[in-house]
Amino acid sequence: MRRGFTLFETLIGIALLGVLLGTITVLMMTSLRSSRKSAAIAKVNSEAASAVDSMVQMIKFAESAICTSPTSLDLVRVNEDDLRYSLLSGQIASISAGVSTYLTSVFLNVTDTGCGQMFTCTNNGRTVKICFDASAEGNFDTSDKAEEGLGEVRYQTEVTLRNFGN
Repeated sequence: MRRGFTLFETLIGIALLGVLLGTITVLMMTSLRSSRKSAAIAKVNSEAASAVDSMVQMIKFAESAICTSPTSLDLVRVNEDDLRYSLLSGQIASISAGVSTYLTSVFLNVTDTGCGQMFTCTNNGRTVKICFDASAEGNFDTSDKAEEGLGEVRYQTEVTLRNFGN
């Protein structure tokens, strides 16, 4: 009586093992890609929301707001110092007394292409609309919908100045 496997049985076993390993590899790669995308979306949301919150707080308590360009907003605050928000090289900058502070890091790429303009002043500067698109720098798709494929998340809000004209 012969013991062992025939060549045909061995080939079938290797083929089944190959299919199993290929399936496991595809599942792991999909999981890793999904994890990286989730991390990129979380980082974009965190940084962009922090920038919006910071701008909203300063705009809300300013005396006046002037949209000097589609990507720049000048504020006069209650203590009479000026503050400017600008879109500089894909980052949101806060400029006060000649010193620039970036509200977003180089990881985040900010544009106003989908909105037309980042800052819009209405009601004689009493109301400021903020709109921008944010995406992760690099090849990360941060869109919430796979069919969009744009890789950008839009942030928009409208702020009314509480100390307008005071």
